[in-house]
Amino acid sequence: MINFKYKVIYSYGGKYLDRGAYLTNVSVHPADIHVAWGQSFNANVNVANTLNVGTTEDPVAGIQVVLEWNVGNVLNKFKSQRVYFVDGRGSLTEL
Repeated sequence: MINFKYKVIYSYGGKYLDRGAYLTNVSVHPADIHVAWGQSFNANVNVANTLNVGTTEDPVAGIQVVLEWNVGNVLNKFKSQRVYFVDGRGSLTEL
């Protein structure tokens, strides 16, 4: 009925004064979406948390991203989510 593929995209490893590991452009992009006739589909991305997972002297950015979606028709509704954590060293983890 519904096929939804997506990519978590980000740039990592940024430095300031040769220190740290920073992130930029963290986002979720749809790669492929097919919705059957009579179905509805909505998706939303939220940043749940940003933090330093390094030290004060050598900070490492961390961000928690939540992808939520709703699928439905006249008779049924379904809601789900995926949660990801990305850090400034390039690690991507599904929580």
